Amino acid sequence: MTTTMPRLELGAEAPAGIGWMANARRLLVAGMTGSHLVAAVCVVAFTLTDGSRGAASALLAALVTIAFHFVGHWVVYRNSTGDPRRLLAIALISHAVRGGLLLVLLGLFQSFGGGVQQLSATALAITVAATMVGWLAAEIWTFSRLRFPVFDEAEDSGFGRGSRK
Repeated sequence: MTTTMPRLELGAEAPAGIGWMANARRLLVAGMTGSHLVAAVCVVAFTLTDGSRGAASALLAALVTIAFHFVGHWVVYRNSTGDPRRLLAIALISHAVRGGLLLVLLGLFQSFGGGVQQLSATALAITVAATMVGWLAAEIWTFSRLRFPVFDEAEDSGFGRGSRK
């Protein structure tokens, strides 16, 4: 059964009943589930191969990766009913700020912690990549099963096809 989704004009608030917030929550739950499943496999695998050093490294990498994605998703979720262009700007700024904070934390850890030598670089790298893939794969799988309203730019907005006359 095919249904027609309502078209929203630029700057319009989401009408009641579309479920914007419910869809965002579903994506968050999917991402958290996928990343936790993959992270658990990584922690077990690196515990078996590298002992407590591998377990600590994999656990740290998984926690940082999940926190990174969770904060980004939360920021988008809190702003998801507004103007789509504003939401894109907020999401990009959030990503840049989170990336900058990760660099600062890495620098502090390396300067003051001295624990970099005690962590397994292999476990860190593989767990970060695998946890990120787990989050994104679960989100993509869930997203493909959700229904979202169609967004069209207004003809006189100055953006898109309507701006060239």
